[in-house]
Amino acid sequence: MKKNIFAVFIILAAAAKAPALDLNFDGRTGGSASFSGATPALPAGIAAAGGQAGLNPLSGETVAPGVFEIPFRAASRRAPLTAAEREAEFLFILGKMETVYSHLENKQRLFGFSYAAIRSDYLSRVRAAGSDAEYRAAVQSFIRLFSDPHLGAYFYDGLPQQNPQLPPAVVNTLTGDGILITRVSRLYGEQEEFEKGLGESLEMAKTARALVVDMRGNGGGNDGYTRAYISLLVDHPIPTGKVTIKISSETLARYGELEEDPEHPGWTPLSSGMINPRGDSPFRGPVAMLVDGRCVSSCEGSAVMFKFSGMARLYGETTMGSSGYPVTIPLPYSSGSVRIPTWIQLQPDGTPIEDHGIEPHVIVESARALDAALMDIRAKLAPAR
Repeated sequence: MKKNIFAVFIILAAAAKAPALDLNFDGRTGGSASFSGATPALPAGIAAAGGQAGLNPLSGETVAPGVFEIPFRAASRRAPLTAAEREAEFLFILGKMETVYSHLENKQRLFGFSYAAIRSDYLSRVRAAGSDAEYRAAVQSFIRLFSDPHLGAYFYDGLPQQNPQLPPAVVNTLTGDGILITRVSRLYGEQEEFEKGLGESLEMAKTARALVVDMRGNGGGNDGYTRAYISLLVDHPIPTGKVTIKISSETLARYGELEEDPEHPGWTPLSSGMINPRGDSPFRGPVAMLVDGRCVSSCEGSAVMFKFSGMARLYGETTMGSSGYPVTIPLPYSSGSVRIPTWIQLQPDGTPIEDHGIEPHVIVESARALDAALMDIRAKLAPAR
């Protein structure tokens, strides 16, 4: 398969050509982001709930776990499946695992299991299932073996969807000694929240002595917001690592054409990403970022940006270790879908994000991360005696 590669990293090339304070983080729509004031405009083409088909992989990588649990909606409840339908649907899921799932080989090596063996075992369990409930339990048990929050099977029975109450996406606090703490609790939700919250942070940073970005417990979403934000804080390019995509009908439908790596058939060549500086007044004070084991997905992509920016120190615990830019595939018989990761993302130093996470510079219990960061920042800000 020899094809011209889709410009996966086109957003970064576009940003390099754009005028100051105009950011293009959506290669499909040409939307722009400007954080020039307290209420800037974010990319018009970015959907706040990341992980949906059609988003540029560098501007909306994932879906926050536990929030968008049902990515595919059926119009009404379906009748129970027959035994033949349950088996056929599980074979469909297995087929998509084998052709789409980017981490299949690595998971086997890491966890020491044979996919062929568990495939046979769970196919027997599905055939023995006497109801949809038993079938679904077998499918979920199979999925859990891979320890991947981006991998999932979702079933829907026509019940009303619950809309959870969300905490504020961004909260800014200025300490008495001039340290700005920007708490980013999530990267999904209404676009206007990020326009207001991150724009306010950038405005306050103009007079702050130091900056702490707190992303502990952030379940991910759309890291286009943090890309826009950090590009206005730095005065130099930031590497964001490398990505290789598993070529399948689903990824071809998402990206268009993909070039196959001749040394790794079925995969694209590794592509490097870079964030270019966009502002004319970069932040010069100490910068810290707080992370923990509940920082996952696009939160981890954000952690990579800050860690390799050269301007920030990370405090807390190693992040969860999950990044896969999944596709959502409707199930053929059940009302529902499977979500399957499509890429492998490496940090700039070559360390995979999946199953490794982002290790902070200063490892400290999550609850103590802010105190540790503030102590170090204040030591730097203290006048020399």
